[in-house]
Amino acid sequence: MRRPVVLAAAALALVPGAASAGALTAQSIITGYNLVASGDVTTNADIEGAAVIGGNLSGSGQFFNNSSRQPADPTVSVYGTVLGGTQIDNVPGIFYYGAIGPSGSIALNGTGSTKVQNGFPNALSAYLTPLNALATQAAAMSQQAGNSIVAGGNSLAFNATTGDSGGVAYFNIAAATLESDMNNATMQFNLSGSASTMIINVIGNCGAGGTCSFVDPGSEHFTSVVSGTTFQPNVLFNFTNETTLGLSSWETAVLAPDAATTTSNALEGFLYTATLNAGGELHNLTFGGTVPPPPSPPVPPVPEPASALLLAAGLGAMLRPRRLGASR
Repeated sequence: MRRPVVLAAAALALVPGAASAGALTAQSIITGYNLVASGDVTTNADIEGAAVIGGNLSGSGQFFNNSSRQPADPTVSVYGTVLGGTQIDNVPGIFYYGAIGPSGSIALNGTGSTKVQNGFPNALSAYLTPLNALATQAAAMSQQAGNSIVAGGNSLAFNATTGDSGGVAYFNIAAATLESDMNNATMQFNLSGSASTMIINVIGNCGAGGTCSFVDPGSEHFTSVVSGTTFQPNVLFNFTNETTLGLSSWETAVLAPDAATTTSNALEGFLYTATLNAGGELHNLTFGGTVPPPPSPPVPPVPEPASALLLAAGLGAMLRPRRLGASR
């Protein structure tokens, strides 16, 4: 009597997406969140958008304080311990936390806000797994023919005319080269042709100590013929090799899955990092590009007709003695 249940479950497992309906994707996370950190975060500054913190939260940072840039899903998830005094402002948000330390507190200044111990809406891995997969997938891509990086004359330009089937143009630049070229240079991001999104892979580390510090001289040095503003909604930097990363006045979405990131000024848009020591605000500006979907899993090979016949013959031979015995 249990076989129909087993067969139904097996059939459900074969339906694409049946077991992961509503699952988070890299696209939905990057567009819907302001910060994802797999480890600890320390900040005394504002984080305007939704946040996921895999470790502890220290400092007196505030969430959702900018009423003009409210997140669609105003939630904060701290899987570790809240060690400092933090708060939710403006909106009816939800603050999920694992524990509150002796000096920790969560103030709910937004009307209708709540705090929930544990009961997280998703496992931490639901955020980290798709972002790590995207970082790895993007890092393996080659720069397409026709796309170029041009440095010189106080300018560092990424020129994209060719995108993949989803409009993504890939660039690869050495970390040390980027650190050197962007010093006192205007960063230009030029999208045209079939390219609608840039993913820029930053390869390697900087210097003998491996510490990269990307401090833009000023936000006005990020320019684009597409956005017309300093914030670049269609650009994603992928720092896959960095373990120690410094950012300041950065104006694009960032993936830095293995980095201990330190900021000295505001960051615009989404940030994924291992840990964060924030010396500036995180502004909730929405990523407007498209990231590639994960590769499709390999399809199991279908047995050839001859193999299927042999399998059927073998099963028949195994069942025959039982039938003879039953007739006696």
